Amino acid sequence: MRNNYIFTYFILFFSILSFGQAPLIEVTIPAPVLGCNSGDCINLQANYPSLEQTTNYAVASIPYNPSFPFVGGTLINAVSDDVWSPIVTLPFSFTFYGTTYNNLLVGSNGVVSFDLTNAGGYCPWAFNQTVPSPAFPILNAIYCTYQDTDIRVPPVTNPSIQNVNYYVLDTGVNAPPNRVFVANWNQLPVYGSGIADLQTTQLVLHEGSNIIEMFIDNRVSSDTWNGGAGVLGIQNATGTQGTVPPGYNTGTWDANDVAFQFTPIGPANVGSQLTWTLGGLPVGVVNQNPLTVCPTGPAVYTATVVYTNPNGTTFSASADVAVDVAAPLPVLSPQDITICSSTGAPYNVDINQHSAILSIVPVADRINYIIKYYEDPTDAANDAGNNINLGTEMSLTTPFTFSTAPPKTIYVRIESLVGSACFNVRSFNINVQASPSGSFAYPTSPLCNNSSTPVLPTLASLTSGGVYTSSPPGLIIDAPTGAITPFGSAVNSYTVTYDVAATVSCPLYSTFTTVSIVPCSCTVASSSSLETICLGNAITPITYTSSTGATTASVPLADLPPGVTGVFLGGTFTISGIPTAAGTYTFTVTCETGVTDSCSATTTIQVNAQPNAGVDGSTVICDNSLTPVDLNLLITSEQSGGTWTRLLGTGGTFNAVAGTF
Repeated sequence: MRNNYIFTYFILFFSILSFGQAPLIEVTIPAPVLGCNSGDCINLQANYPSLEQTTNYAVASIPYNPSFPFVGGTLINAVSDDVWSPIVTLPFSFTFYGTTYNNLLVGSNGVVSFDLTNAGGYCPWAFNQTVPSPAFPILNAIYCTYQDTDIRVPPVTNPSIQNVNYYVLDTGVNAPPNRVFVANWNQLPVYGSGIADLQTTQLVLHEGSNIIEMFIDNRVSSDTWNGGAGVLGIQNATGTQGTVPPGYNTGTWDANDVAFQFTPIGPANVGSQLTWTLGGLPVGVVNQNPLTVCPTGPAVYTATVVYTNPNGTTFSASADVAVDVAAPLPVLSPQDITICSSTGAPYNVDINQHSAILSIVPVADRINYIIKYYEDPTDAANDAGNNINLGTEMSLTTPFTFSTAPPKTIYVRIESLVGSACFNVRSFNINVQASPSGSFAYPTSPLCNNSSTPVLPTLASLTSGGVYTSSPPGLIIDAPTGAITPFGSAVNSYTVTYDVAATVSCPLYSTFTTVSIVPCSCTVASSSSLETICLGNAITPITYTSSTGATTASVPLADLPPGVTGVFLGGTFTISGIPTAAGTYTFTVTCETGVTDSCSATTTIQVNAQPNAGVDGSTVICDNSLTPVDLNLLITSEQSGGTWTRLLGTGGTFNAVAGTF
């Protein structure tokens, strides 16, 4: 679902404004699609760059448009020529060829190095090697432009302008994490050349992105000193990797108003982690993008991206988006549809809910709404042309048939053409409920009115949850289970009905059967109602005789002990046999006279397992021993609860219960 929200953006940049220089690195949250209902959900998408590792670089020409001054900051001491600055500590981490640094040196000869060995010392000027080269005099360095310039007075005539200076910008647009380090070699003569052209270059190092920019205002090669050598580029600490713009390696090239950008190109990305917060508390999960939110009022969500340098240090950028809910559309939501059917899909369903949705809208205003039905929520939000009603507008009452296999969710785009001029995307579900079905019957009919045993119906795929009733009155029946109690019921024929109540989806379901209660007068006399016997012994035969002279008799064989059977002979039913399994067995013998009179008697046979006195043992004791003998220790695997008997002898003290002597 989508809402109509009011959005305010607070974007935190962590790079300089773009003047054809380092590309802007930022977190942005585009405005989500508009909607109108409080509590509906939208997606917040955070866009942020993927930064590359500094294991390799690409160089490209950029417009010459320096953003920072060529003067100011800290000056290199001009008392002597060819010098390094003291160690310069950066307030941010800068990664160069895979290693992260917080310190560097600025050399008077147009070079910056991350090798701190010669801080404040001699900066070499003589070279003829090209980049890359392990023999190069200064490694792990940035050359902008590396050449032998002279910073002394004279030949410098205006040291307030003609100097080597460096500074860090860390306020305003360059506040953390957008800081830059700038080094300038401004209007310097080439050593001993006597040429009138002064050399001016600027180096910019960008926090976070680790982008290097070089601006060459003027470089003129000397014809008389060091072979006119100059180089513009970068090189790693071993001299095995280096990047130089075409035509700017060691040589006698000239340049005026040109600029270059050195950008890390991986191959791997810098690790990053996106988190969302609301009022300072985390929402969603790490790296969830987009974030689905369902605000019910004003809320400010913050997306923060934290990048991790190779040495474990981090830097971050954030963006805020403030959302507030607009007034909802004055319409009702569509209602779920449940199909009542016992057949298989697909089903043809009328999905037209125009009338329900617009029921609270004045009749004259209903023409100001467009309602479309979709199978995909994104399509509904985007007003795609693939709506179910094919871009046409249904009338309020005309059925619109849709073929589907439930469960199915339909998304309804409700758009207002006036007033707030927004839309809702609301949904409804299409489900299927099986139609009640099945049947039941009673296992025997008629039933004798002298039987007190309830008779349950036999069910055939009958839908549960219904109620049993009977007609005419007089039958004792349990409404939830359908159990009939013959004893006490009036002698009659009955129709028993089972009803499953109607629901919103399904109509009343009803099925019935018939049953009769008939008068019965016989009784059964049994020779025993309870018999207890040890396993393996034959039971005393038990006989059952009907008072009216039974013509048949029966018993459920599964209820008898294994090994015991029943036989009907001469009007008497006899149970006999040798049980083969211990247990308690209760069974009912039914005697019948003709087809309408039956009676029964119930008996229980308790079959006990044979007792076990264990395995005999023996011991020898002296007649003068005073130590009691525990007889229980002389036998094994005995059954508890027995007593001891002494067959021979009268001496000593004997305890028959405890088994001690």
